[in-house]
Amino acid sequence: MKRLKAVFAFLLVLSTLLPLFSSCGECAHVWDEGYVAQEPTDTEVGYTVHFCTICNEPTSREIPMLPHTVHKYDKQGWGGDDSYHWLICDFKDCSVTTGKSQHSFFPSRVGDDTCGVCRHSSSKHTFTTNAAYDDECHWICCDEEGCPVVYSRYPHTIGADLKCTDCEYTMSTHDEHAYSKWNYDGEYHWLCCNYSGCSSTLEKSAHAWITENGQEICKDCRQHKQ
Repeated sequence: MKRLKAVFAFLLVLSTLLPLFSSCGECAHVWDEGYVAQEPTDTEVGYTVHFCTICNEPTSREIPMLPHTVHKYDKQGWGGDDSYHWLICDFKDCSVTTGKSQHSFFPSRVGDDTCGVCRHSSSKHTFTTNAAYDDECHWICCDEEGCPVVYSRYPHTIGADLKCTDCEYTMSTHDEHAYSKWNYDGEYHWLCCNYSGCSSTLEKSAHAWITENGQEICKDCRQHKQ
């Protein structure tokens, strides 16, 4: 009788363990409650980490982003129709809008009346971030791929680093020097070319010391007397 009871107990235990394993011998994971590895925010998802209570294999699960309580419009995501434009909330899948107002159309250089705020065209072209340039000018292309219409074609404004201040264009060389950057030592000062990498300078001249607020400074380069 004792032997029969022992066999029965073994079969009972075996019947509870078998469902934990697949037919091919791999672990049928039983995950623990886990812990939060990254808290979700209103801009990023979070996730939890769990371990199998049988084989200790880890896994992770995503925690959805939190709903945002304050709408943001920093990315300037414009929506609109032929008469009005408005800003769309920056958060993904949020359709809340603000600032609905009429277009402010003005003639552009390509002949279409274009809104100066949202860049919507009266001919239904839209111009957002599709910028282009050549060696002389920069402009914004219509968002529709292959459309030849462009908006705001203007000459480059080149800064001291040979880069355009309004686009990504960079000059390879400069044709004329521009001198407005001072260099100096204890006795002299001289003007250097503004362009990065150019060593051209104007002739040295002695400091012209004046007294200002109790200190001696050069009236030209503003260097303090040592």
